[in-house]
Amino acid sequence: MKLPLLGRHNVMNALAAVAVGEVYGVSDQAIAHGLENLKMTGMRQEILHFGDVTVINDAYNASPASMEVGLRTLADVVKNQGRGRAIAVLADMLELGAHSQSGHAQVGRWCGEDGVDALICYGPESRYTAEEAKKAGVPVEYVENKEAAARALEALVQPGDVVLLKGSHGMEVFKLIDLVFRKEGKAQ
Repeated sequence: MKLPLLGRHNVMNALAAVAVGEVYGVSDQAIAHGLENLKMTGMRQEILHFGDVTVINDAYNASPASMEVGLRTLADVVKNQGRGRAIAVLADMLELGAHSQSGHAQVGRWCGEDGVDALICYGPESRYTAEEAKKAGVPVEYVENKEAAARALEALVQPGDVVLLKGSHGMEVFKLIDLVFRKEGKAQ
């Protein structure tokens, strides 16, 4: 069976689904068919190709745990592709309350651990992500808003690169797809 999903975490989720199916007497064929035909809702690890650039649009929502998984998935995709750079565009994770600064800082450290080749951040809380990633040796560009992030990404991205777009929905990271890749004259 082939899962239409990215990430090791989804393999673990699929294995849990298989186990539940087995407990309830669902046939192996039905389980495989269900998992092979799974459809994710929009902006959840959605893979897009624009010419020779791969974009992982995971901008539906964000938490420290989902950021960690997103960064690991980015690293895995680049590794499996065998070329290109891992570029992350990360915006604020909203609604973290008292844990916001520490959560954003941890994401910056993960950027270093997971081999992010270039990071673009925007949003007031993402400055902590940018600061920690820079300490970890990641080239970082911290910008004011999504429009500035779009300009920075457009100047940075090269054929073969894999780009992760991640942040809380309210930060509108998904709009970079139109701002950078779906401009008139750009390949889709």
